[in-house]
Amino acid sequence: MAGHEKIKTLFRVKKLRTVFIIYWILLAYIIVALVWWFIALYQQNEVIAKFKLAQISAAPDGAWQSSVAKVADERARDIRMYVLEGITFLLFIIGGAVFVVLLKACVFEWFQD
Repeated sequence: MAGHEKIKTLFRVKKLRTVFIIYWILLAYIIVALVWWFIALYQQNEVIAKFKLAQISAAPDGAWQSSVAKVADERARDIRMYVLEGITFLLFIIGGAVFVVLLKACVFEWFQD
């Protein structure tokens, strides 16, 4: 009977290992998606800034310097916003990952007993 229980426990541990391998793959995918999100937003921000600057340079009025400064400030503010959002999401992701790893250690310890 003891051998049968040992096999059951071994199966549970192997299933958990498979689940955690899938977990790490998904976690890596989420982090890559977060980086891709930042790159896409940064590129979009650059396109919008260039478009606004092109509109300003085509305008006939002479107050273009303040408009250029305004576009530069908006561009910098948006980049800062994207970075801070990305850091916030990354901290939540890392916090969740640490929680799951600690939970995994507790579960493996529980199965060993």
